[in-house]
Amino acid sequence: MSLAPSRGSTAKSKSHIEVSGEERRYSDEELLLLRRVRCLHQDLGINLEGIEIIARLTARVEALQRELAQYQKMVGQTQEEKMRDNALHTDE
Repeated sequence: MSLAPSRGSTAKSKSHIEVSGEERRYSDEELLLLRRVRCLHQDLGINLEGIEIIARLTARVEALQRELAQYQKMVGQTQEEKMRDNALHTDE
């Protein structure tokens, strides 16, 4: 198996991995996942079942963080609207 950066990559960088004469392209996100799996397994001794649980929990935490950011944005917009309304009523 060999890993070499692709030529003429687009906005999403791809890398080439050659396996037994076949060429496959992996996204940066996929390569990051593979590196995490390798680190968890080799460096920390976590088995594949544990890695799967960690991956699912990590994905869930990231989804919850995105959802929280959306709620925080909505609350911020609502507070700005209230401040504008208060300012309009104060000027009357």
